[in-house]
Amino acid sequence: MHGRRGDRALFSVTSDLSARDWASAKWLYMRDFQVLAMHIHDRVLGIEGHASEPEVLSPRELECLQWIAEGKTAWECAVILGLSQHTVRCYLESARHKLHATSNTHAVSIAHRAGLLFDPL
Repeated sequence: MHGRRGDRALFSVTSDLSARDWASAKWLYMRDFQVLAMHIHDRVLGIEGHASEPEVLSPRELECLQWIAEGKTAWECAVILGLSQHTVRCYLESARHKLHATSNTHAVSIAHRAGLLFDPL
């Protein structure tokens, strides 16, 4: 994996499963492996004194994440915000990238823990 400052890391997972079972397990857990690798990499950087600085999300990125947190789809967000679905997906992709998230759900979780999202009334 590659960090924002040009840093690199290697994360390897092995198993004694058969080739067929391992292929199935990789398909099932690949996102989890990627999230785990990212967290381990960030932790090692922090231990070494190179903690990453959080990126600032734009108001639109936060707004889209807030609606996703409320259970809305990208299409529903687009209708609510008066944007195209493509534009909403771009905002969500940008937010995921900035938060180092692998999915919208992961991005919402990170944003929520960071106090970036407001609680619904």
